[in-house]
Amino acid sequence: MAEYTFGDSALAAERLGHLDSVFGPSTDELLLLCTDRPGRVADLGCGPGWTTTRLGARYPTASLTGIDASEAFVDLARTSVPVATFVVGDVTQPLPGAPFDLIYARFVLAHLHDAPAAVANWTAALAPGGSLVLEETEHISTDDPDFSEYEALVRRRVGITGAQVYAGSLIRADLPSRLEVVVDRVLAVDLTAADAAAMFRRNLEAWGSDAIDQGLVTKSGCADLLERLRARESDNTRGCFDWTHRQLVARTTH
Repeated sequence: MAEYTFGDSALAAERLGHLDSVFGPSTDELLLLCTDRPGRVADLGCGPGWTTTRLGARYPTASLTGIDASEAFVDLARTSVPVATFVVGDVTQPLPGAPFDLIYARFVLAHLHDAPAAVANWTAALAPGGSLVLEETEHISTDDPDFSEYEALVRRRVGITGAQVYAGSLIRADLPSRLEVVVDRVLAVDLTAADAAAMFRRNLEAWGSDAIDQGLVTKSGCADLLERLRARESDNTRGCFDWTHRQLVARTTH
């Protein structure tokens, strides 16, 4: 089963809450561009249910299914979004409950070693006229020493699995011929240093011990970076990043 690179601990779930607070507004805007009224919606890599909540708000009459490899996250999602059905499953395999009228995935391809194969699998699970809605990071660069050190480490951590952390560039690659692109846009992400540090610090705490075991960082180096990130969580400086985020909506043509 495909596993979430950054773990499924309580701290990882908390980090996903911070991530949703940053990216949730642009997700809501993207869903507004999806003008159809789907009857059946799947949220892939749903985690603790943050994205499922947003899908439910956008499509209150739809039947919602969240699918995630983590039993711990699915248990949290069942509590936070009781109107949805949640399944522990591998999103790289045939999707339980298919076909769907809309399939949504945010920051999922970045954890999969074969993104085109995953997109093909998801496309096969769409009903005729159904929509695939994807969001992924396109690019992050920074001159800030704390954040650049973290970004270099996370690229190595994800790269070990064969995945590509900046998967936004992969979304358009090898799209199945059955799909017609409806929306394809790249947004600039303007977040504070505090927003970034809050996500990065919790992320590193969640998988830092694994990175040490893998020889990606020393124990002292990890502790030092964690301390520096923690200190930045009150830093409201903007302009620390060149950070872009790709959103795509594609509809089946038959």
